[in-house]
Amino acid sequence: MATLLLGMRPDEHEFKVMGLAAYAKSSNVNRAKQIIDNLCTVEGMRIVSNNRPVDLFSYLEEAWKVHRFDNIAGAVQAYTEQIACALVRNIVRETGIRRFVIGGGIAMNIKMNKAISELEEVEELFVCGSSGDESLSIGGCYLLNSDPKSNQPLQNLYLGYDICDEFDRFNADSYANEFNVQTDVTFDQVAALLAKGDILAVIRGRAEFGARALGNRSILANPSRREIVQQINEAIKNRDFWMPFALSILEENLDEYILNPKQLQSPFMAISLDVRPEKNTQIEAGTHPYDKTVRPQAVSSTYTPEYHALISAFQKLTGIPALLNTSFNLHGEPIVDTIADAVRTFKLSGLQHLLIQDQILFSKRAENRICRRVHV
Repeated sequence: MATLLLGMRPDEHEFKVMGLAAYAKSSNVNRAKQIIDNLCTVEGMRIVSNNRPVDLFSYLEEAWKVHRFDNIAGAVQAYTEQIACALVRNIVRETGIRRFVIGGGIAMNIKMNKAISELEEVEELFVCGSSGDESLSIGGCYLLNSDPKSNQPLQNLYLGYDICDEFDRFNADSYANEFNVQTDVTFDQVAALLAKGDILAVIRGRAEFGARALGNRSILANPSRREIVQQINEAIKNRDFWMPFALSILEENLDEYILNPKQLQSPFMAISLDVRPEKNTQIEAGTHPYDKTVRPQAVSSTYTPEYHALISAFQKLTGIPALLNTSFNLHGEPIVDTIADAVRTFKLSGLQHLLIQDQILFSKRAENRICRRVHV
């Protein structure tokens, strides 16, 4: 209901409310939160309604009409964290369990996950990748396996359509009238483009399952260049200005850049963590600009070898073991799936380069724009 009252789309834009929340001042948030503090409570290991009005929408509309939009967002986020942490504390108290795996749609709230992970009662926390209703299909496969003892955890989420099935038929030269084309491109060459500040879309291998782009259907950029955020927002994604981008970082360098005292696993961008202050300037385009947190994807050389190799090549040039990562799609559209999807999105966007396996399409429009700027 808060999403609707803020003029956004319910069951779709809750992540925008979460991203906006960090901008609000705590004193203002507390006043807005008093309006919802008694709507539910935690009893044992259950969340139950408490003083919930029959017409909750009208109640909130009236009560919040004197509160600013960011304070409402902050109140909803703070209340979500408060209730979730109270529930986890009760679970620990009643069961003695101190190691948690979180799933369900609410587990997409990375700031809530951070708050839970910081509880003294919690020893370990793992958040399932793409944990909304779409992951029920994965749980169903585990449940129905005729030999449940053979069940193994998923090591990555590259479970979707594989463009290798069509790449042998793909002819980049067929786009020569629209784009400049380069074939047999190396990771070093791609890294060089990113290092100088170019923005690159990539489609390769299998699509990621669920809501997160994890390097196979992504838009990538140099995370040390703050101005890139505005370029991506205005020319490509048409995103709300307050929303942060995510960060893909080499698994072996995670602790060097991110404060992670409990050594939480973060392969799926499912939890928010604090950035080490001395490292913020190197990855600021991939962090939240206000609270200096990051939603990291720890990239493994074992489970994501190609993406790991690309980031390693970028690190050799810049010293930074990370890339800004956002999903490859236009605002309001699904993440691209096939090569045809990728080329269409490339044409309709302000992207400079599109990497398809080991072939790059270079936007002539982007090159002309760069030339005009240099000439001026």
